[in-house]
Amino acid sequence: MHSSSESVLEVVNLKKSYGQFVALRGVNFTLNSGEILGYLGPNGAGKTTTLNILGGVITKTSGEILFNGQLIEPTSDLNYKLKLGYLPEDASIYEHFTVEEIVNFYYNIYGLDEKRKKVAYELLEVFGLSDYLNRQIYGFSKGMKQKLLFILTVMTDPEILLLDEPLASMDAESTIIVREIIKDLRNKGKAILFSSHILEVIEKVCDRVVIIDKGNVIAQGTMDEIMKMSTLEEFFTQLTGKDVLSERVEKAKKLL
Repeated sequence: MHSSSESVLEVVNLKKSYGQFVALRGVNFTLNSGEILGYLGPNGAGKTTTLNILGGVITKTSGEILFNGQLIEPTSDLNYKLKLGYLPEDASIYEHFTVEEIVNFYYNIYGLDEKRKKVAYELLEVFGLSDYLNRQIYGFSKGMKQKLLFILTVMTDPEILLLDEPLASMDAESTIIVREIIKDLRNKGKAILFSSHILEVIEKVCDRVVIIDKGNVIAQGTMDEIMKMSTLEEFFTQLTGKDVLSERVEKAKKLL
């Protein structure tokens, strides 16, 4: 796998609290250009909180975020936002728009050139959505919306991509297409933070992995380093409580 040593995004001692609840307890990692960084953890570990902070959706409690070596506040830094493509797990979309209208909306708001609009239309064809240009989005299935959201995320040609469960609700063919697009963007120098519960995909596309649990980074390294220890699934369950997981599996089996 390809990897670059040039840091694009650096997260330093990132913390986030909601009243008495601490979601992030001091997260540290770097994201490099030409790299896909897998971000793994069980539900409630802090993955989405991290991406929402980096995506400028919510503010951090403390810590530092550096973009190309400069301190930034993702909620307010326009230069950073224009170079960012963020696809949240629960992304919403203007459903009263048609597909053509939403593409034009992104084209205008990001000040893109015609080449990027052409990219969007070609991707719509690749994902089987080109026949729906004049259809309002509210009638689309969840999988169709997810494919459209992915297209809108990459059409802006972002320097950094934050992808939170990007394959959710997608069919098998679309999953393969997205996976290959992500790998190609990595090879073109993009920095990609990829959060997913699908360990098989993480194994296939990521250069490095950060594993988070209960708001703490509990392990990180290259895929080669982690795979030498065991399969990613075995390594992940060991770190996040293999015994507890086994007990829950056995309890579920007994119930059924």
